[in-house]
Amino acid sequence: MRIPTKGGSKNGAAARRGSAGRDARKAEPGPVAGPFRVVLADRRLASLAETATRLERSGHEVVARVGSIRAALENAEYFKPDVLLVAPHLEDGLGVAAALACAKAHPAIAPIVLAPHPGASNPAARPDWGNVALAPLDGTPEELDTIMRAAVARARSSGTGAGA
Repeated sequence: MRIPTKGGSKNGAAARRGSAGRDARKAEPGPVAGPFRVVLADRRLASLAETATRLERSGHEVVARVGSIRAALENAEYFKPDVLLVAPHLEDGLGVAAALACAKAHPAIAPIVLAPHPGASNPAARPDWGNVALAPLDGTPEELDTIMRAAVARARSSGTGAGA
């Protein structure tokens, strides 16, 4: 006579696979492959153009270039990009305000603030802004790309998946 094991299988393999699957979902998401669609917000036209050029050279698509919080949020709603990349100061307020509002309204979009804040270069000094990521204002394209990939992975795991 066989005694059924947990999960009703002969050897308990289904029960073991089930618990392994639950553990795997709790893991921090790994970086995702790009390229990404980006809404870029900066009040300074020269900086806006320079950042857009750097992103495009890295293979990303800049779907909108704007200068205000309002325009950033409207374009995030319209384009549903992978990333909302904002400068520290916009025409109508601080870039972090746009990033926080975007994170709340569109959890599948990765908001990133380009910041001179020490936390942008030092993860131990980062403020806790939830899903809002920081990138160094003067960072290399490789640093920005790495931060974007991690932020998009985090947003996709907490939202419905931008661009999908």
